[in-house]
Amino acid sequence: MRSVFIFGTDTNVGKTLVSSWLMAHLPYRYWKPIQSGASLDDDTTTIESLIPSAQPRCLAPFIRLQAPLSPHFAADEEALTIDPFTIPLPTDLSNGHIVEGAGGLMVPINHQVTFLDWAKNMSLPAVIVSKNHVGTINHTCLTAMVLKQYQIPIVGVILNTTPECSPDPRHASAIEEFAKVPVLASLSYFDKLSLEALASSPIPALLCERLSIP
Repeated sequence: MRSVFIFGTDTNVGKTLVSSWLMAHLPYRYWKPIQSGASLDDDTTTIESLIPSAQPRCLAPFIRLQAPLSPHFAADEEALTIDPFTIPLPTDLSNGHIVEGAGGLMVPINHQVTFLDWAKNMSLPAVIVSKNHVGTINHTCLTAMVLKQYQIPIVGVILNTTPECSPDPRHASAIEEFAKVPVLASLSYFDKLSLEALASSPIPALLCERLSIP
């Protein structure tokens, strides 16, 4: 089962929801190494609460920053400097891990390094999470273009529906046409997020194939 780095096209597009959905169906281990906004929210705790059986598979963040800001700004507020290349990586990172970034791929970790740089160093393929909303074609194509420039393999795109979205079934085909990457799933809005709701939305066969799941 391929490990993946979960990138969003923006903040609040549903990276943690997609991670939860995958964790509800598949025996992945989850790691959000850098958590900002810990004073308001903690994505690891969210997944553990939604999926109690996943608790042993959730790795603690290496660092929790309190302010809900880009990690480099949040670290500045705590007089910290984060060097991601010194963060110990999980054993067997190349197999069976979901690594979730913060916001989009160009979000700075410090004043020199972005999540894109760090993901490149980890040698993990990317899953792009996009909102199924007006603007997603542009945002997804730009994200895919930069990942390709960095020679980071793209597993595919997962479209997520948030409360403000106006879903359009044509978004998926347009992304495939212009970004030249497959759209692997399109998630409907969950009125009430729960383990039962996540489990009721099956993993498409193409996504299983791209994740190398038998």
